[in-house]
Amino acid sequence: MLKNNKLPKSFAVGAQTINVVINNALAHENILGQCDSVKNLIEISEVFRGEALVADQIEDSFYHELTHLLFEKVGRLDLSSDEGLVINFSLVLHQALKSLAYE
Repeated sequence: MLKNNKLPKSFAVGAQTINVVINNALAHENILGQCDSVKNLIEISEVFRGEALVADQIEDSFYHELTHLLFEKVGRLDLSSDEGLVINFSLVLHQALKSLAYE
């Protein structure tokens, strides 16, 4: 779950640290985010087509790239390259984590 609608700076997957950075230059390539599982990096843009994105859109992009990265880290490049699966899985993951309720 993201804390206060903010992206993490880093997190761990196995024994590796994954860094998360804002890269608004991605907007020039018409993409919202990208991941590199070799460099342990997720890049997210806060703008798209000249417009600032709202927090939920940025979070959706983060979870989308996180899904790609996790599939790649467990050796399932076939799942990571299935864009429809990544879109749907990241949306339900985002909603599940965002709606966690504790007593």
